Amino acid sequence: MNILNLIPAIGTLILASILGLLLTWLARTQPTEPMTTAQSLPDPELTEREERLASPVLPAPRPDIFYAAILDRPLFAPKRRPVTSAPEIEPEPDIIEVVTETTTILSAPDDVTLSGILGGSDNLSALLGHGDTAAEWVREEDEIAGWIVSEIGVSWVVLSSGDQTYRLELFE
Repeated sequence: MNILNLIPAIGTLILASILGLLLTWLARTQPTEPMTTAQSLPDPELTEREERLASPVLPAPRPDIFYAAILDRPLFAPKRRPVTSAPEIEPEPDIIEVVTETTTILSAPDDVTLSGILGGSDNLSALLGHGDTAAEWVREEDEIAGWIVSEIGVSWVVLSSGDQTYRLELFE
């Protein structure tokens, strides 16, 4: 056997021996008694910021009524609305306005459903389904079930057919 093959093995054994001796020495020199009161006193040289970081103060828990209010109004529920106080009653005006322009609002077009809206504010597309057919993405001026998509908003679509209009809401 060649001596050059034994040099790495001898070096590894020497390093392992040194490490073992070092760990043994550290284990014997460490104090084994519990910490005394004098050792637990804060360092007078610590700044106020370092003291705050060393012992963080946790906020007090909130009352159960706080969490009950959150659970009563789920975040992603379609019918979620802001909490409002009692509605203000406005006095009725003495003058009654007469509306001369009327728009006929029909019942919903048969089996047309709004499933989603996608795009930027000036380039919106709506996912509309009709009956049993798969939903398809449409834009303004497209036709579905005999109705023309006349306007697309962030959560609604207006369908029109002649002088008749119908508004589909995303969360109905």
